Amino acid sequence: YDYPEEMPQSDGAKPLAGPQYFARATQRLITAITASTAEGRLYEVDMRLRPSGNKGPVATHIDGFVAYQNEAAWTWEHLALTRARVLGPPTPLKLRIENNIRSVLTARREPAKLKADVADMRRLVEAEKGTDGIWNLKQVRGGQLDIEFIAQYLQLRHAAEHPSVLSTNTAEAFERLEQAGVLAADAAATLIAAVRLYDSLSQILRLCFDGPFLPEMA
Repeated sequence: YDYPEEMPQSDGAKPLAGPQYFARATQRLITAITASTAEGRLYEVDMRLRPSGNKGPVATHIDGFVAYQNEAAWTWEHLALTRARVLGPPTPLKLRIENNIRSVLTARREPAKLKADVADMRRLVEAEKGTDGIWNLKQVRGGQLDIEFIAQYLQLRHAAEHPSVLSTNTAEAFERLEQAGVLAADAAATLIAAVRLYDSLSQILRLCFDGPFLPEMA
């Protein structure tokens, strides 16, 4: 969020300081989209993933967001940032956020450290959520998560020299990486085909089953 320095409070019947106003508005949004209804929840929101975990603010001033991303964010947070989409109508704030995200993603990185950080993060996920079940398309080795890690790693690795490789869509990111000459055509074709197959299967499984797919019960 942002607000004019000369207007540090809201202008309603019960004025609130800017940080308090946006924190309450965000909390109401989270409550609304996670509320249980007859049709279930609209979205599952894991607020533990925000900076500072459960102790962090639910809403952040844009200056704090920029400072955190440039000075304190971990590599895995920048991996996640490759998928960031700013929702809302065109505004100066929206443009500013998008420009700052792009600036973070196109920063130069030390290749060996980046590769080691990504590998370490993948090992942590494997230890916590790893599975041998081939129908767990997200977590199984060689599944959606690995493909996403490949796309995100390559984007962070090459975006400084080739900003055009950035895309929030995994298949499109591989297409752009190939066009930039940093991903072999045969590798790109294999990865894109896998992305599309996994995405199609995931949609079918979500439509047909409330829980995991059990072949013996099909």
